[in-house]
Amino acid sequence: LQDLPEPNAPPSAFLQLLASPHIARRRPIYRQYDHMVGANTVIAPGGDAALLRIKGTPMAVALSTDGNGRTTYLDPFVGGAAAIAESARNVSCTGARPLAFTNCLNFGSPEQSAAYYQLSRAIDGMAAAARALETPVISGNVSLYNESGGEAIWPTPVVGMLGVLDEAEWRCGMGFANDGDEIAVLGAGRPRLDGSEYLSIAHDRVAGQPEINLVDEVAVQRLVRELIAGRLLSSAHDCSDGGLAVALAESAFAGGLGVQASDLPTSGRLDESLFGESQSRIVVSYPPLAAAAVAAAAATLSVPITPIGLVGGARLRIGPIDVPLARAEQVWSQGLELALAGHAPPG
Repeated sequence: LQDLPEPNAPPSAFLQLLASPHIARRRPIYRQYDHMVGANTVIAPGGDAALLRIKGTPMAVALSTDGNGRTTYLDPFVGGAAAIAESARNVSCTGARPLAFTNCLNFGSPEQSAAYYQLSRAIDGMAAAARALETPVISGNVSLYNESGGEAIWPTPVVGMLGVLDEAEWRCGMGFANDGDEIAVLGAGRPRLDGSEYLSIAHDRVAGQPEINLVDEVAVQRLVRELIAGRLLSSAHDCSDGGLAVALAESAFAGGLGVQASDLPTSGRLDESLFGESQSRIVVSYPPLAAAAVAAAAATLSVPITPIGLVGGARLRIGPIDVPLARAEQVWSQGLELALAGHAPPG
């Protein structure tokens, strides 16, 4: 993968990613359902996890679903573990403690050796992540024999994670909240092109060896929950599909504030730094006065923290990318609807 050409126009590659059906805004789906029943919704769909208050108590429950067939196709163990890790990470980004999960295992025919292997190894990965994160599986089902023309679907374990937040008022959202807040990435995950959405879109390839380190995963989730409980963070957002550039954009869209990260720290390939994916990374923002406390908490738990820029303005300036916030949000907002209608996304 290191021999692949890097993008000639990173801003164009960035907009293309935002329009991808795997990344674009999901509003066309969740707007079809009443997600405000009983007026108990604290954090609505569209973020890392939804948050619902428990009436008569100060508590709230967090809910998130995740799954990545591409990752599981490349490494079933990592894909199974990552489905649980990411759904738990999304719950942790609200401040809630992940407690338990349900699942649906979508695979081809177990009578075929390849599908049987994928199913077995994905379950092994899920079991390892469940033990590491102390989240038991409380229900689930399987959907097997998913094939067409003799070709099996990508192996896709989907996980629904439940978490609890003791005080709903302590919640944290994914949107940038204040001009001048500092932005940093928490976690030891190293961005790679392997199995990434960028690799699939820009190079039409599904290749590589995804990785997950469950020790790192447990540590970064514990850290973000502690920072939220300490009221140190303005926002927290899982860094996943599309890599760091997309995660920054999503937090900017949610908060209506731009990003000033023209001097983004990079090492190795530029496209890996911008669009590479890995597990165990969280984008956070916090007031400058909280920076020392955030850094100290990260050091205590041995979690790397990488400052990358500031919140503010009406543009997304991320390394060599410099596009208007409104334009990027338009592309992201329209991407799924245009794909479903069979139209090309706006360029």
